[in-house]
Amino acid sequence: MSNHVRVPAGVREGGQFRARARSEGSGLGALVCVECGGNLVVESDGVPAHVGLDGEPFTTDHDYRDRDELPDYGGATAFPDADVDETPPPVKDDYERDPEPLDYEFQLSAAGLDYVTDNGDVTVGVERDQDGRPVRLRRGKVVFEVPVIGTEQGHYGPVPIGSRRGDGRRPVAEVAALARQDIKDAIAVGWLPSNLTYRVKTRHGSSVNVDIEGVNDADRVDPWKARVAEEHGAYRRTDRDEFIELERRVDRIVKQYGRFEIDSMTDYFHVDYYSNVRIPDEASQAWWAKERERMAARRRANSSRKAAG
Repeated sequence: MSNHVRVPAGVREGGQFRARARSEGSGLGALVCVECGGNLVVESDGVPAHVGLDGEPFTTDHDYRDRDELPDYGGATAFPDADVDETPPPVKDDYERDPEPLDYEFQLSAAGLDYVTDNGDVTVGVERDQDGRPVRLRRGKVVFEVPVIGTEQGHYGPVPIGSRRGDGRRPVAEVAALARQDIKDAIAVGWLPSNLTYRVKTRHGSSVNVDIEGVNDADRVDPWKARVAEEHGAYRRTDRDEFIELERRVDRIVKQYGRFEIDSMTDYFHVDYYSNVRIPDEASQAWWAKERERMAARRRANSSRKAAG
């Protein structure tokens, strides 16, 4: 509630409660300032003026026009001297590009990715759906079903659910074992590159993580994306589209056995397990290689002590 004391009409007072003997004008809202779009009134003497923050009008040398006289560009009022043909097109960010439909491709064509089918001696049958996407790959006795992540209704909207989830939640160790076998089959039929290392690990009994190693930074980084990221001065992913699709394919292999209902707005997480698939850079790969050597040396030392004693 306002604590201003209102005064009767006719008593002089400052600010918004000042009594006005003048008329409020006959053309309120009929005019528009084509230079700054300010609010206008028409004084009793017919002179248009802006309305200040204190409610008082003040005159300027800006140009005014009646709203009915202004051209209409799709419902938006524009300057009267603007030409429709000169209206600039909508601005599109120079870092936005239409994504390539890589999920239609059987194999990803990028430097640093090799497949078992490259030598031409391996024949793989590809079954596609009506939209052209691969759904099943066959090589001899190996049959690989391309993972599908569907949706079902949850508490807060659509929930991602894997096509091979079954009747309920699986143990994380079982999901990791199934993912390892699926990755082997995907390599055998050429769905995943054969020259990379896929390290499937479980963490804390609730997460399945996959590190895809063997990728060089020079092959992985898109120079165009790197330049845009540098120019805009903000973090943007600079991986080539093929490596992003590679990461997505492995992520779907892991997620096809679970259900993932997450609503971060309400801090609601109801998932069968968590997953994380990444392609580490060369520095991270070198660090983890040394860490694995250190852990292996510790295990050997512990085994030697137990055997001795």
